[in-house]
Amino acid sequence: MPGDPLSPLSFLATSMHAQKGVYALLLGSGVSTGAGMPTGWGVVTDLIQRVAASRGEGLLEDPAAWWRELEGEEPGYSAVLEKLSQAPGTRAELLARYFEPTAEERADGIKMPTVAHRAIAELVSDGYVQVVLTTNFDRLVEDAIREAGVQPQVIDTIEAIQGMRPLTRGAPTVVKLHGDYQQLNTRNTVEELSTYPEELARLLSRVFDEYGLVVAGWSAEWDHALVDLIKATSARRYPMYWDSRSSKGEAAKGLIEFRDGRSVPAADADALFSDLRGAIRSLEGMAQSPLTTAMTLATAKRYLTDPTKRVALVDLFDDLAGSAQLPPADVADVEGLDEYLLEVRAAATPLARTLYHCVRYADASIDALLAGAVRSAVVPAARGGQPTRDWELYPAVLATYAVGLASLKFGRDDTLLRVLNTRSGRPLSYSAQEEAALGGLMHPWVALGDLLDNRLQLPRFGGTRYKTPVEKLLQVDLQAVLKDDISDSDVVELMPHVEFRIQVANSASLSAGETMRGVHAGAAADFRLWHRSNDDDAHVPRMRLERAIASGDAPAWASLLEGSEVLAEVVEQLRKNRRY
Repeated sequence: MPGDPLSPLSFLATSMHAQKGVYALLLGSGVSTGAGMPTGWGVVTDLIQRVAASRGEGLLEDPAAWWRELEGEEPGYSAVLEKLSQAPGTRAELLARYFEPTAEERADGIKMPTVAHRAIAELVSDGYVQVVLTTNFDRLVEDAIREAGVQPQVIDTIEAIQGMRPLTRGAPTVVKLHGDYQQLNTRNTVEELSTYPEELARLLSRVFDEYGLVVAGWSAEWDHALVDLIKATSARRYPMYWDSRSSKGEAAKGLIEFRDGRSVPAADADALFSDLRGAIRSLEGMAQSPLTTAMTLATAKRYLTDPTKRVALVDLFDDLAGSAQLPPADVADVEGLDEYLLEVRAAATPLARTLYHCVRYADASIDALLAGAVRSAVVPAARGGQPTRDWELYPAVLATYAVGLASLKFGRDDTLLRVLNTRSGRPLSYSAQEEAALGGLMHPWVALGDLLDNRLQLPRFGGTRYKTPVEKLLQVDLQAVLKDDISDSDVVELMPHVEFRIQVANSASLSAGETMRGVHAGAAADFRLWHRSNDDDAHVPRMRLERAIASGDAPAWASLLEGSEVLAEVVEQLRKNRRY
């Protein structure tokens, strides 16, 4: 299964997992040809060839033209069958060789449900898919669903539509748009596919209005009525996803553009649906950890009041940190980056909120555990000392800022420093030999460097070009993550102080001779944080930290900065980068 969380497949899996039953499948001949099933047109042309052979004709170059000349009509599936087999029993025997496997074919898996059909059946049986539309005459998809233990309602005639159960109730529904191979009401020619019966058209209009679509094995080249029905649906409650193999034509591209859809890279239907099912299984596995953030918080608070539960608290932190980590993202564009960052924010929320509450309700005795939780959210360095990349650090950044906001709001200044000074398990760069402190990795130029490009405009910001996109991103995300715990105004007020402490701790930890990294012109560099425009001593975050040290509320900071010029050096760089 592809590991790129920004892939269309991943977004589809996430959406299907979160909203069971809101996507319908639209399956074309490409889903069944992998099983050795012929297309309806393939059956027609082979039957015509057999008629020609019985009349002493050789191999026909154009079976359709030969039939038109012979019969004076288009060679539709129904028309050819009517000429060749008047009795239903004869017709069944004639068609069996095309759609029903022989014993040998069954042994070889030919004309049997494929990997795709079985994956679809699992999606149906697990409740992720309630409606399956298929243009195929065969019965592979409904057979696979039955084998999965579910009895679908199969709609293959107008009469069946009139008596069907509602789509949203009871058993899943398979709608055979072109009919079943045993019937003479099938649609196959261009003329037959140019219009649909009124009852079928109404049913499909409802599906296209109320459901998202996952399209596979259908090119949209010949089925004009189906194309028109999709285009006639103005509502787009859920998006459209279409496998890349069958969506290459102009008709398919037009529908994707019309529905704001996305092409899903997939070698074939087997790969598409097996990968989709695998991705959903992964999400199901993640859902087995604490059921809700509220339950997690209640559990953490219970552990905090019982010193014998420290091991259980560590295990809880480790579980939350593991759930906060998403696979590395190969960010292709700013839209993909924005979508991925929203996924990260959601994944990191339980960890960040839990740490915030632990700072609020516990004392310094658990500071080491808090630091360990943030450290667990940092993805270990890859072989060769590879530095952070692909937004691996963002969950840890959100967790660190949550600790920082709580530390400042509840008078726990030293807690943030203890977290920042904890070894991270990662070097800062390819060439670095020693692991960095967490404070070093949280430095904006390390953790969020890609966003320091002032030209970057995240779609969620509506085109606004912020001078400090990192500051804006962190503010918006922290307000969302901690919306039930701290006011938006407190986040805005405290962020410069957290950022300032991160940069001070980072600079104070440098070895002798090491050059201080550049200071990010973010929240702590806002000109409004200076009481007098040219007085460095009037920098508000510096004054707050110095007051905490002087009052004895921050002994760890006092020890770190004793005899040091780091405060003045950081403020001087902030002054040079001051934002107006």
